Amino acid sequence: MKATFEDNYAFIENEVAPILDKYDGVFCSNDLIAYALYMYAVRHSINVPEQLKIVGYDYHSFTKMLQDPKLTTISQPMDRIGKLLCSTLITQIEQKKG
Repeated sequence: MKATFEDNYAFIENEVAPILDKYDGVFCSNDLIAYALYMYAVRHSINVPEQLKIVGYDYHSFTKMLQDPKLTTISQPMDRIGKLLCSTLITQIEQKKG
């Protein structure tokens, strides 16, 4: 089951917010969490990126719509990763047979 924006925002409020003042940047495991953190920052007058830097990880398509500021995100080329994984697996299976 995938977490919703609301789930992620609740996580930010309950788990991250109490310790957020100790950090000037947060690396989020995906862009939806990064967006929830961004919205939390906006609602609590925390300037992004001046006071808090936020990085997401998965380059979700909705991040292209964010304009001010743009969300920094790291792309995961899943099609290339999948092809490489399959190729590696096939090679290992063939080597074991041969």
